[in-house]
Amino acid sequence: MGLAPRDDTLARLVAKAHHWLRLLESGKAPSIQAIAEQENIDKSYAAKVLRLTLLAPDIVLAILDGRHPDVLTWRELSRPFPVLWTEQRRQWGMTGGK
Repeated sequence: MGLAPRDDTLARLVAKAHHWLRLLESGKAPSIQAIAEQENIDKSYAAKVLRLTLLAPDIVLAILDGRHPDVLTWRELSRPFPVLWTEQRRQWGMTGGK
C-alpha cells in the first residue's frame, strides 16, 4: 500500500466538513438540511461530508499533508467507516498516531 499524492479535493472536503460542524455547533446553521440548502447540495451528501469530522486527527493531518495511504479516497470515505480511531487506522493501514 503506497502513499497517494495530495488529494486537494479530499483536503477541501475535510476542511469544509469542519467548517460546517462549526456552523452547526454555533447555531449559525440550524441543521444539516439548512447547510445542504445553502450549499445547493443533497442532504445525504452533506451528511457524508460531515462524517469526515469523525476521522482521527492524525488521519486528517495525513490527508492535508498528502501523506495518506492511496486507498484513502473520497470514494472510500463516503462509505461507512469505524468511529473508533484505532479501528480507522487499522482499516486503512495507518499505524501509530495518538
